[in-house]
Order: sequence, then C-alpha cells, then structure tokens
Amino acid sequence: MDAALVNGLQIVGSFAMMMIALIFALNWLMRGMLICFIRVRASRGKKTMTKIHGVNEIYYKLGQFSGSSYSYKNRDGDQCLYAKIPHDAVFNTMGIQMIEIDEVNNCVWDRKGAIIQGNDPVAVDGLIKRALESPEKKDKLIKIVLFLIVILFLISIAGLIINVSVLQTLAKTTLATIIS
Repeated sequence: MDAALVNGLQIVGSFAMMMIALIFALNWLMRGMLICFIRVRASRGKKTMTKIHGVNEIYYKLGQFSGSSYSYKNRDGDQCLYAKIPHDAVFNTMGIQMIEIDEVNNCVWDRKGAIIQGNDPVAVDGLIKRALESPEKKDKLIKIVLFLIVILFLISIAGLIINVSVLQTLAKTTLATIIS
C-alpha cells in the first residue's frame, strides 16, 4: 500500500510541475500577459492592466489609478505617471479594465484607436533635468578634449621642426668636419 501511495504522489507531483512549467512558458510567450491578467483579476478592480507598445515589442504591466492620474512601472522599473487620463481611454477586455499606452510617443490610445497626448510629469521632469545639467557637462568635456588635441598638435609640430633642423644641421656637416 505504501508503494502505491508514493507512486500516486509522484504522478500528481509530476503533473503539478508540468502545469507550473506550462504557465510560465505561456506567460513568457505572451510577454507577461497571463500573470498580469491573473493579478488584475485578483485585485478585484483596484488595479488595471497596461498594454505598453514599446519600440520593438508589446508587453503588459500592472497599473493603478489615483484620481485621474495613472501610474505604472515600465520594463526598466522606472515609475511612469500619466495625468488627466480621459474615461474613454480605459476599456473592458476579458472581464478586466485595460489601458493602452504608446511608450515611444508618450501617449495613450482610446477605444477607437485615436491617440490622446499624455502628460507624463516624470518624463517631463527627466527632460528638464537633462536639459539643465547634461549640456554643460558635455560642453566641458568637448572643451577639454579639443584643448588636449590642440596641445598635442602643437607639440607634434614643435617636434617635427626640431627634427627637421637637426637633420639639416647633420646634412651640412660631415664626419671629417666633426673630427677636425
């Protein structure tokens, strides 16, 4: 009887492992939609599924509304926030709420497929910081590199002039002139 019970548990365990492997494989093939769908269904309306159209792919993430602002984390783990999302941008699919976002153009798609220009304060803040800080650093780096190139050019010209003058002096003198 003990061997039959062990055999039965091994069969049940192998089927459970096969089902878990199947769920993870399907989730990987569907770019995260399956696990995201399950988590949105389990949240009972508190969360919303985000379909994100990236440069090379479409992937799915969880998001949450706070008033008319919508926030989610993108593939890199950065927090994205869209303010003033209209009500027609959210639609029902398979019994859950879903919103489509174009990551490249920073816009939201409504039910009809029209583009609604989104307002992402986090991205705007990043652009402002980059505009304030980055050019100054790049300008300093370019100035330093140009200064070093000019110095190296002047040193190489000075070395060339010295070599030419030494060679001209050696051409005028012969070994007999140097010995006597």
